[in-house]
Amino acid sequence: TPSLAAALLCLVIISGERFLPQCAGCPRDDRRALLDIQSFLSEHLPLNYWDSSIRDCCQWRDVTCDSRTGRVTGLDLDAFPYPPASPLNTSLFLPLEELQSLSLKNVGINGCMPGAGFEIWSKLTKLKVLDLSGNMLNDSIITSLVALSTIRSLFLNYTALSSAVTIQQLSTMKLETLDLSDNAINGTISTGICNMEILQELHLNDNMLFGELPSCIGNLTSLRVLDLSNNLLRVKFPSPSFAKFTSLVKLSLSNNHLEGVLFLSSLSNNRQLTHLELASSGNDFQLQTENPATDMSAQLQVLVLRNCNLNGNSAVIPRFLLHQHSLDLIDMSNNNLGGYFPSWLIENNVNLSYLILRGNSFSGPLFPPPKVHINLQWLDASCNKLSKLTMEINVSLPNLQYLNLSDNSFQGVFPSSFNNMVSRVGVDLSSNNFLDDIGAAFKMIGIANLILSRNNFYGSLPQELPPHFFSSSAK
Repeated sequence: TPSLAAALLCLVIISGERFLPQCAGCPRDDRRALLDIQSFLSEHLPLNYWDSSIRDCCQWRDVTCDSRTGRVTGLDLDAFPYPPASPLNTSLFLPLEELQSLSLKNVGINGCMPGAGFEIWSKLTKLKVLDLSGNMLNDSIITSLVALSTIRSLFLNYTALSSAVTIQQLSTMKLETLDLSDNAINGTISTGICNMEILQELHLNDNMLFGELPSCIGNLTSLRVLDLSNNLLRVKFPSPSFAKFTSLVKLSLSNNHLEGVLFLSSLSNNRQLTHLELASSGNDFQLQTENPATDMSAQLQVLVLRNCNLNGNSAVIPRFLLHQHSLDLIDMSNNNLGGYFPSWLIENNVNLSYLILRGNSFSGPLFPPPKVHINLQWLDASCNKLSKLTMEINVSLPNLQYLNLSDNSFQGVFPSSFNNMVSRVGVDLSSNNFLDDIGAAFKMIGIANLILSRNNFYGSLPQELPPHFFSSSAK
């Protein structure tokens, strides 16, 4: 019968072949290897991480298999928070011959066992993605990783790397993604990185890199993500290198020492750009958006232009923003922007969650958008010259979680509509000229932190305020 024939076929193949998904799920060697890995990492993984009573390991958590052969192709381990540190036995992974993606993020690896370094994974000829982030490794492991010629995406963020030589060594690999962020890499960026011509993502943010960018970095014309933020780099403009990047999705240079003048129009060919983050740690940088006028064809999602001396401190808000409608975050702090508060930024971007405009010169009333905006959670308009709070702000921005209006020129009685704010995490109204009875003005029991110092409030706080509530009525 057909059923008997199928059963005999399974017996024949299982005895002479290691895999047949329609008969026995994943192959026995793969299943055994996973159980050996679980046993070795028993102190790092939750109890019964993989349920051995389930015969098909393709059904186990964080395991990916080929739909045709049943072989394990992906492994993404999820360890305990703060697991104990210990060396890894890399040889346990060798039976997973079809492995293409391996994530051992935050597993607690502090090196490899003698005779079983990372170079042994060169036998896994299909391995292309390797994530070792969040482990206590160091620069000594880099040589063994360079031996993995098939790797195309390498994640080594949060791994205690410290030497800039690491970048030079890894530049010999044929990588498409390299993430060395959130380490303590100290030194200059080697020109060797310019040889990584197929590199699409480069994350060097949150290190201690200094000096100038190699001029040859423009050779990396395939780059889609370049994140150099939070370093000590000197980035000079105008720069012909950045004009060569026409496929950028994210460019982040924030919190470095930017110098010279960047004409934003030079990035207008990046039609896929969604994240633009520029913030200088010094005062030698100017971002010019109006002369020549910027025709930004891309619809940005994140825009950080903090301390950029926008248009030479002309107080002009970049006009290209009139045509942006997909922004989730805007930060244009410390640019001396002037005029009325630009509520149109909120109105034009229905997904806007964060608006940070501190340290400018906006004046007059704080007008909320005319329509209800449900997504704005964070509004910081501190250190401006705003003088009036309108009654409608609580209605127009019902889901606002954080509001900072400190260091403005607000005065008089506090708007009673703020008593309806029931979901705020924090409100900072310090350093204004409010004059009101604090007990009558504030009945906002849903606010976790309220800062009122350096105003003219008087009276006693309402007794119903929660114990975590913070307030000061000091003048």
